Amino acid sequence: MNPRAIMLVLVAAASAGGCGATPAPQPNSPTDTPPIFAPARIHSAVRTAGMDRLVVVDFTASWCGPCKLMERTVWSDPRVEDWMERNRAVFVRSDADAHTTERDAYGVNAWPTTIILRQGEVVERRLGYQSVEQLLGLLSRASGAGVGTGIVELKVLPPERSSP
Repeated sequence: MNPRAIMLVLVAAASAGGCGATPAPQPNSPTDTPPIFAPARIHSAVRTAGMDRLVVVDFTASWCGPCKLMERTVWSDPRVEDWMERNRAVFVRSDADAHTTERDAYGVNAWPTTIILRQGEVVERRLGYQSVEQLLGLLSRASGAGVGTGIVELKVLPPERSSP
């Protein structure tokens, strides 16, 4: 068989999904969601979490590049999973296109958005991609403080005067 004929056979097989290829998972299918996310909606996750556990919500969209990057590099990182297990937090994913009621209820209009809830109240909210270290810092602050920790108050102190 000549090389041109072999190339045509390979191209035809690849475009038909042949050569043992498996179809790519569809966006937001169960196979592409990291295992830390509970298969629940936000309201039921809040009930499950009760009074002492955090609910971490990842607002995402199948077409969002930074969301996909966080899924591959952050949400599937063992350090994030370890934090979740140690702190007994409930992680939930909410797709912007499929769950518009949740998106609107929390005023989400940019993706990714990470919201952390305690007893149903927002204690932290971050827009955009976050590294593993940034997310772990956010989770640590939320787990160790009360409602409203997402607001930081800075005090400006006057400069110290030197003694004569």
